[in-house]
Amino acid sequence: MVGEDGAPFLDRMKDKAYMIEGKAWVNNHAHILRSYFGSTGNFYLLNYLNCFDYSGYVNGTTRLKLTQASMNIIPIPVAPLFEQRRIVSRIESLFAKLDEAKEKAQAVVDSFELRKSAILHKAFTGELTERWRKENRVGLDSWKTVLFNDCIQKMQNGLAKRRGRVR
Repeated sequence: MVGEDGAPFLDRMKDKAYMIEGKAWVNNHAHILRSYFGSTGNFYLLNYLNCFDYSGYVNGTTRLKLTQASMNIIPIPVAPLFEQRRIVSRIESLFAKLDEAKEKAQAVVDSFELRKSAILHKAFTGELTERWRKENRVGLDSWKTVLFNDCIQKMQNGLAKRRGRVR
C-alpha cells in the first residue's frame, strides 16, 4: 500500500509505502499494490518505494498527491527474481542490525540521567579527581564545607551584592 495523498513524499527519511496482510478496509487515500513476483517482489517494491524520489511525480500545494497516472510512470529497476530475493534478504539483514543498534543507542539515552547523576556525585565527593589529587598530593582535607549562603552573591532588590569569598 502506498499513500495517494498526505504521505511524506518529499521526505526521504519517512515511509510512504507499507505492507499490509489480511482483510483491510482502505479508503481512497491509498493505492493498493501487488507485485507480479509474490511476497519477495512485494518487499522489493515496498523498499524501493520508500527510498524513491517522488519529486516530479506528486503535485499539490498544501497536500501532495500521487495520482494513479503519475504512479504508473514511476521507473522501477526490476532485478531478476533470484536477485530480488538476495536484495530483500540483505535489506532485512541490515535492517535487523540497524534495529539492534537503535535499541542499544536507546539504552544509552535511557541511562543518560542516571550516568549524569553518578558523574555529579563523583565530582562532589572527590572521587572524580581522586587520581589527580594523588598524583599532585592534594588531599580531601583541602576541601571545605560552607553554607550555601557563603558561596553566592546575595540578591537584594534585583542587584547582586558581593559577600565574603570562600578561599
